[in-house]
Amino acid sequence: MLFRSHTDAVLEEYKAAAALAAAQTNTPHLVLTGYEPQNQAPQQFHMDHSIMADAQAQESGAPYVPARPGGTSAFPDQGSVTRAVSSLPDPQVLADLDAAADYGKKLPAANGKLFVTGFCWGGGKTFLFATHRHDLSGAFVFYGPPPAADLMKNIAAPVYGFYAGNDARITATVPKTQEEMKAAGKTYEPVTYDGAGHGFMRAGEAPDANAANVAARQAGFKRLVQLMGGVH
Repeated sequence: MLFRSHTDAVLEEYKAAAALAAAQTNTPHLVLTGYEPQNQAPQQFHMDHSIMADAQAQESGAPYVPARPGGTSAFPDQGSVTRAVSSLPDPQVLADLDAAADYGKKLPAANGKLFVTGFCWGGGKTFLFATHRHDLSGAFVFYGPPPAADLMKNIAAPVYGFYAGNDARITATVPKTQEEMKAAGKTYEPVTYDGAGHGFMRAGEAPDANAANVAARQAGFKRLVQLMGGVH
């Protein structure tokens, strides 16, 4: 399983997901995850890499492959990080994901299943990757925009959406996306969490998180784990 955490607080959840995936399949899934840049300190990206690498070695034996060149410590502020991530060209993003997926699937521990999930910007790239990569077992889009409708015909895997009720910019795209995916004959199953805001997977872990974000985060994570165990 290739997994990028948000903060130290999700380490135990990551361990649980890795253990569940390994227990259900005898070998870990490979999961590609997208970056959620908002509200993250530049040094956190480096911290997550080392934390998750240690966790994988101890808990699951699954490969952890950090992004290269990776890291955000060279940027002066969070705004610069967000602008840099947002300006990455789609071909480069897809090539990076392909390289990680190809590497992971060749590892002895791999079972051939490949999932992709992303958050915010990463959610949009997750949906886009599903139009590009044809050996996916599933794509999990957390509050990210859809790809162009003419690309949806290329999707080979089911797409599962996780959206916030209080996120008009993104959630407003869901009805049209449902129509377009249905017209293309593709599986698209969105869930909207009432009262939650954009970025609830991060916001829901904050000490002062509101009840809607906490509930959405818990329900979203549970659904993600269940889908990874149930998608074949």
